Amino acid sequence: MKAKTIMESKYVNKCAEVGVAQTLKQRTLQEESHRKEIDSLEKHVDVETRVNAEIMQFLGKQQKNLVAKLDFWMEKHEKKDVEAKQLELDQLKASKNSDWERLLDLTRKYKEFEEVVVEDRIQKEIQRRKAEEEEMHLRASVKLSYLQLFLFIPFCFSLSLPTHSHDTNSS
Repeated sequence: MKAKTIMESKYVNKCAEVGVAQTLKQRTLQEESHRKEIDSLEKHVDVETRVNAEIMQFLGKQQKNLVAKLDFWMEKHEKKDVEAKQLELDQLKASKNSDWERLLDLTRKYKEFEEVVVEDRIQKEIQRRKAEEEEMHLRASVKLSYLQLFLFIPFCFSLSLPTHSHDTNSS
């Protein structure tokens, strides 16, 4: 039985050694996997840190640029630009008012001239109609005169003819 116990003891020792070796191997593999993951994460953190630094640098430049532009526009707004634009606006308003008054004056003159033209056209039409009427009366009187003349001439001839026909008949 002693040999059985020794064998069992060796078997248990071997099983324990194998279990320890397996656990040690698993732990080593897990440690290596974790180390690789840590290295990967450290690389990722380094990249993120570098990118963050570049972004901060870019944003710093952009902020300086925008602050400079803001200062420029604020200065421009506070100084002459506003005064110049206000003066230009006042001049444009005065010019607009002047142009408006001129437009009203020209509109009034146009209406007056239009009335004169209309009156002149009416007078010309009246004169044309009178001329047509006078011409019509003149033609009518000429026709009447011709008619009277043609009616009167035969009558005159009939009066002025010797009455030979009476003499010849009576003889």
